Amino acid sequence: DWRQDRQGDKVASMKILVGDIGGTNARFAVMSAVPEGKQQTVGGRFELLGEGRLPSERFPSLEDAISAFIDECPAARTIERACFGIAGPIRHGRCETTNLPWVIDSREVAMRLGLDAAPLHLGLAHWKAVIEDFRKAFTHVKVTSCMQIAEGDKVATHVSLSAVHSGTFINETPTNNTIRWDSVE
Repeated sequence: DWRQDRQGDKVASMKILVGDIGGTNARFAVMSAVPEGKQQTVGGRFELLGEGRLPSERFPSLEDAISAFIDECPAARTIERACFGIAGPIRHGRCETTNLPWVIDSREVAMRLGLDAAPLHLGLAHWKAVIEDFRKAFTHVKVTSCMQIAEGDKVATHVSLSAVHSGTFINETPTNNTIRWDSVE
């Protein structure tokens, strides 16, 4: 897949399958990534080519859920990379999920997809690195709990976070702008 950058040069783009794998749903997306320095649009390096959500309990394994997504999403049939966030502890590329009877091995997933690697993220080391990078890149951090609703054993919380982007974060140079995230957990 080739695209033209702003100077008219042809640059290769790469298709990436990403997944957020939880006990209730397996969410997948296929993104087209343009190499750094050759962004198609200002501030953006990725284009969404397809996405889907499948009920995790319908599948005996992550590999089977991925296969079902690929069957539904033509853009996922020619991916070059994959990366998955998994609900569960990850050690040496292997995860026994906390909310499903799945044992996921990144090497087996990569082999099934015909890739060199398919990293699993959200292990303790990953989160520690993300938090350290965030603390270096953002100052004047303010977290506000806006609302919390509970019914029985279920709780939903609306949290708002604001901070000043004063350092490099995920290869994005500082803007010194105040940014805000809202999340419902």
